[in-house]
Parts: sequence; structure tokens; C-alpha cells
Amino acid sequence: MNTTSVVVMNISLMVVFGVIAVFLFAENVRTVQIIGLMASGAVLGAAFTRIITALKSRQTSA
Repeated sequence: MNTTSVVVMNISLMVVFGVIAVFLFAENVRTVQIIGLMASGAVLGAAFTRIITALKSRQTSA
């Protein structure tokens, strides 16, 4: 798989998991907490994507 398809796949997984997270939370949880949790997950996912992309580019150049 090329880098573009990996990035698109990661973004789509983040969106899907975000939607699932909204439906799984209890009624007592505030919307701000849900948005904060999803944003944290998105930042973590973006960081993992960068690390994986850097490692893959290192492997192909070596």
C-alpha cells in the first residue's frame, strides 16, 4: 500500500471510532468531555501515522 492509502485508511478509522465513541457514552457524560476525548484520540492517531510513515520511508530508502 502506498502512503496515501494508509493515511486515508487511518483517517477513516479515526472517523469511524469517533462516531462509535459518541454512541457508546452514557447520558451523564457532557459533550465537552466526548469532544475532548475524540480530539485526543485524533492527535494520538496522527502521531502514530507520522511515526509509521517515517519508519516505512526509512525502510524503503535503506
